[in-house]
Amino acid sequence: MDLTARNNSGLLRLSSIVLLAGCASAPVTRGIRPAIGTNYAVQQAGLSAADQARLDAQCPFGQPKLRRAEDYGMTFVVARDGYALEESEQDKIPIWVCERITRYQVTGSLSKGRITFRPDPQLPSEARSVDADYSGSGFDRGHQAPLADQTRVQRLRDETFYLSNVVPQNRRLNQQAWASLELRVRGWAEARDTVYAITGPLFWDPREDDPSTAKGYVDYSWIGDHVSVPTHLYKIVVARKPDHSGWEAIAFVVANKPLDKSTDWSAFIKPVSWIQKRAGITFFPKLPASEASSVVNATATMWVPE
Repeated sequence: MDLTARNNSGLLRLSSIVLLAGCASAPVTRGIRPAIGTNYAVQQAGLSAADQARLDAQCPFGQPKLRRAEDYGMTFVVARDGYALEESEQDKIPIWVCERITRYQVTGSLSKGRITFRPDPQLPSEARSVDADYSGSGFDRGHQAPLADQTRVQRLRDETFYLSNVVPQNRRLNQQAWASLELRVRGWAEARDTVYAITGPLFWDPREDDPSTAKGYVDYSWIGDHVSVPTHLYKIVVARKPDHSGWEAIAFVVANKPLDKSTDWSAFIKPVSWIQKRAGITFFPKLPASEASSVVNATATMWVPE
């Protein structure tokens, strides 16, 4: 387990106390949080050798690096054979989830054996959500590393049901549009043999991009015992170029709102650099400098097969 000390924002603490006092019985509570990347004027314990190898397998360009210590509170890195993630104690959801997805992995016969969601035993109690946090909230438990990506090994499929791997997600988005995007990523894995996906939440308000409207904070909601509801979600997919001349990425950002299966995902493509600024994360810290700029800054077109 990797432990990073973080300092929580006083603004977030104050707003939480005031709003909880007035809305104690509400399943969804609103608050404000510092806006990452706004235009408003670590010490680590280290992973075991085995966990570091698992992390390296899922994140071949390095563990995504958080820009500012105060953005996420205390964080914990969990590395498994099927994915790796960094969990926020402040939000009780993952900040990022890295996943290596292969043709072999997505073309197996496992399709059943669904199990119930459960707390992650590798996290301390104060950093993890429990199933009751989602009950009655109206939000799905949205996988970040999808269960359908694991079709060969039941243990890896089961491990996608740890609540460290989910965020509160709009039900229609999760079951329709997001599911179609996940299916498309599996198609890319089949076509290219191996792709790498990084998925996670954003807390973003477009007004923060304009100095004339920026306030320095983002309104957001939480459910249960302070499980934060992201305003948006992102998914970044990296793979070898078809001619194997280097790496390329395609990235998507979508609001955490209803979206149907027929969604045209090309309308939601963003450069990785756009997400990095608003997430406060450097996603590929070990990507060779000769390739970093083109991978991070390019605005991709939709990959084939679609």
